[in-house]
Amino acid sequence: MPLRTVIPRIMKTNSRWYLAVGVLSLLKALAVRHDQRRLRRELLDASLFLGIGILLRKIEARQAKDSTARSILRTFQSKTPEGSSLSEQIRQHVPRRRQESPDSFRQRLSR
Repeated sequence: MPLRTVIPRIMKTNSRWYLAVGVLSLLKALAVRHDQRRLRRELLDASLFLGIGILLRKIEARQAKDSTARSILRTFQSKTPEGSSLSEQIRQHVPRRRQESPDSFRQRLSR
């Protein structure tokens, strides 16, 4: 089977399935631990399934983070007038700090 058709199928599958199969394969490896050849084969299978499961979990987390960032950006764009830049939109929502004049700072030191 070509790799181009396998990767999209893997991406559609939930990472929990791969993690569950990996754990089951580890349990099976414990059951056949006296046969060295079967033990190695089961450990290899378990490592592959667990690796794919962990990788898919990281990809899912990254996609969730990206979708959250997109929704926040849409919120900023919908609340502000068109044509303003993102930095201008953020400045409108974040309160500014007052900058103190050097005289007031000197006055505080003299007290």
